Amino acid sequence: MKKNRTNWVLPDTFGNRLLIARKHLRLTQEAVATFVGVTRQTIAGWETEGKHPDAIQLAALVNLLRRDPNEMFG
Repeated sequence: MKKNRTNWVLPDTFGNRLLIARKHLRLTQEAVATFVGVTRQTIAGWETEGKHPDAIQLAALVNLLRRDPNEMFG
């Protein structure tokens, strides 16, 4: 588990890694969704519902967020 800036302990999941990386870059779900080519609801699902992007969407995400794909999945 990792602490975020508010000292909340978040489970070490893909969704939480995405959330933290997105907020670190001060991006909205809408901005990420537009870049990746999905809806804002899809991004919300990835962050909260345990859903995952496909390979093409993941490539766009890691490019935008400047992260290694392995880092995103732990």
